[in-house]
Amino acid sequence: MKQKDHLPFFGIGPYYVGMIAVLTAVGVFLSCKGYLDSGIIPALKTPMLILGILIVVLGVFIWGYAFFIDKIDDAIKDNRLYTEGIYAWVRNPLYVGWMFICIGVSLFPGNLWLMVLPFVFWGLMALMMQLTEEKWLRDLYGTQYDVYCKRVNRTWPWFPKK
Repeated sequence: MKQKDHLPFFGIGPYYVGMIAVLTAVGVFLSCKGYLDSGIIPALKTPMLILGILIVVLGVFIWGYAFFIDKIDDAIKDNRLYTEGIYAWVRNPLYVGWMFICIGVSLFPGNLWLMVLPFVFWGLMALMMQLTEEKWLRDLYGTQYDVYCKRVNRTWPWFPKK
């Protein structure tokens, strides 16, 4: 089988995850070093930390479910479109899981300036998926993938549409 007739095993994911991890680390570092102090509201620090922890846990659950339970690597090896399990709720759960983890971590310092990061993460994921993996999947699976896209959100887990 030619390479173009089969999905790449890693795809764009490591680049996306690397970018958002670096952005998160830089944001948290700048906040902790006092460069973004105007965004800190003391009364919000504890609620943002608690929310951040919950979002990290959700991200770990989503990523872990996709990787360990749904075993997406088996579907990629078998060159089949996988639309069950967590993939029935969101088309890119591995990336969404990491996005939630980074969003949660960015909440830890309790700095409102870091609230721009979730929008950056979402925009990056949407753009990168449209320009790469969605084209590959559409080329490989055609109408089957189009139907899947109409049923399941790209970047936000939600109930599948009928």
